[in-house]
Amino acid sequence: MNKLTRQSGKLLAGFAMMTLALNAGAKSSKDAVLITEVFVDYSGETIQITGENFSSGDLQIRLGDNAVLGNISSLCALSGSKYILCDFSGLGLPTTGDYLLTVATGEDKSKKSKKSSKGESRDEFNLTIGAPGAGVPGPEGPQGEPGPQGVQGVQGPIGPTGPVGPAGLTGLTGEGGPAGPQGPEGPQGPEGPPGPGGLEEPMLFSCQYPDWSFAAFSQSATMCSAMVNLAHRSLVVATLSGHIMSASSGGGSCTVEIVFPGELPYPSPTSPYLNRDGIHSRVTEWHPLSHTRRTILPSGLSTIDVTMYAEGQCLLNGASLQGTIIPIGGPAPF
Repeated sequence: MNKLTRQSGKLLAGFAMMTLALNAGAKSSKDAVLITEVFVDYSGETIQITGENFSSGDLQIRLGDNAVLGNISSLCALSGSKYILCDFSGLGLPTTGDYLLTVATGEDKSKKSKKSSKGESRDEFNLTIGAPGAGVPGPEGPQGEPGPQGVQGVQGPIGPTGPVGPAGLTGLTGEGGPAGPQGPEGPQGPEGPPGPGGLEEPMLFSCQYPDWSFAAFSQSATMCSAMVNLAHRSLVVATLSGHIMSASSGGGSCTVEIVFPGELPYPSPTSPYLNRDGIHSRVTEWHPLSHTRRTILPSGLSTIDVTMYAEGQCLLNGASLQGTIIPIGGPAPF
């Protein structure tokens, strides 16, 4: 029972040691130097090496053996961890032929194994250098990653003044500035020419007819006339007041109107009364008159009449025509 247990412990220990060895190997391969591509620039006389983990440890680059070139590290510069650029512009590229390119980091770089010493990592690449222009150009490779930003150069001298450029476009008008202070009062100017005649103030007109004025049967008579002389086109407002009575014993009627120029009195079918603008009375006692009409008259001489048409005998007492003339000069206000 104890012997089996000891044997089982030996097996478990051996398995653990194997696991640690595998883990150590995986860690070292992850950080190992790897060459993935080499590009020879014949015109620029450079060799660019692309790969992984170039910056881990002391870096040495060899091309061929010591009899040909050997260590070329002094010609090479590291850019990040993936690019090495070797400049042969001072020596010239190696002659046409096949070369073994080695990139190594760590303690010992003289041996050719992938990991020839503790802490050392290396990779090799069979490089063929041909005569310039001898090969067929290959397809364009993918764009490389941007290199690190270089240090800022010194400021160059100021260049000469350039020629004067053409005139620019006219700019937009700016906003108005604030109002300036009020200036002193200027001298009085000369008297201007007379202006056109203005409109007169409103004026009145009237006519009075005697008491007991009457009109005979079936007759039309002018009881009162007011004549006006207008300087301008004007609004005329005429008001009739007083009392009226039909004096015929058998009854009758009295029609009283204010008649403006161009109108015909009753019984004309175009009379103001027949157009619902007059007074008609049949009473046999005094009846008050109260009637107003208005119109627009042109400039010049005009006559405004009060007429009465009687069917029987009609009497007027205390009657008069009063009116107002308002110059307007333009279109009618109504």
